[in-house]
Amino acid sequence: MFGRLFDWIRGQKRWQRDNYTIASEGHATHSVVLRLDPRVMDKPDLDVRWEIEKTLRAAHADLWFYDDGYGFARHSDAMLLSYATNEPVRLVEALVDLLTNHTVSGNQLATAAMVAVALRSPQAEAGEEFASHRVVYPPEQADSPLPD
Repeated sequence: MFGRLFDWIRGQKRWQRDNYTIASEGHATHSVVLRLDPRVMDKPDLDVRWEIEKTLRAAHADLWFYDDGYGFARHSDAMLLSYATNEPVRLVEALVDLLTNHTVSGNQLATAAMVAVALRSPQAEAGEEFASHRVVYPPEQADSPLPD
């Protein structure tokens, strides 16, 4: 399921190494975005973002990531939760496990969610923060741009 994601991330790491910009341990190299569509959630609530992070940290205490902010899509009501990490494959696996196997704040999130990954670019222009993100979940939409 994650074969193309792994290949893409490996390619990015090679590019970073070749250009001498690879981040050291503890520095976020990637952005992982969880997009939630409230129209598909059983109990849409802004506080779900805290429960998602709390659940991830409890289940994956050794996974290094941090909350890199949240916002809303420009052309829908979708909430965008952004995480920064240097372990994008592990974070995506943890998120997909949470989405497909757990209930969070009364919600089965798998059908309401998309997960996308990109190299982290903290200086992105306003409105372009997620332009380079590519969907990795759901698998049938893999490699498409993250809908805004």
